Amino acid sequence: MVKLFAKQGGSFSIISIWTVLAVSLLTLMLYSLAQSEVRMAVSFRDGVQARFTAEAGTRYAIYKLAENPNWQPATGGYLQTIDLPAVTGKYTITVKSLPDRTIEIQTIGQVNQSKRKVSATFNMDDKTVAIWDSN
Repeated sequence: MVKLFAKQGGSFSIISIWTVLAVSLLTLMLYSLAQSEVRMAVSFRDGVQARFTAEAGTRYAIYKLAENPNWQPATGGYLQTIDLPAVTGKYTITVKSLPDRTIEIQTIGQVNQSKRKVSATFNMDDKTVAIWDSN
């Protein structure tokens, strides 16, 4: 074997080991970052779906109150599960009477671990609704 330099003595092996180690660490960091991004995206998606699930529950309560002004959810709230191909979630409705024939509706929508709350007031006389976000 012909040596180009007199004192090569395995320096290429050490450099290649350090290079493999550096590339491995970089790959591990990128994989960890990608997993974190996926978890954040799933959490965001579930939060949006929970928000729309809560809105669906609020609209259901408004429909029931317009249909029957004496409608009240069961003690502890009205719980309904939505099971659609794209989303499986549930909402809990709580209704509270306020002065001037106004009803306060609070709905909590849940999809997986994400929960969102939507609150609304419904006037029984003129059937007007004010919706706002609590969460």
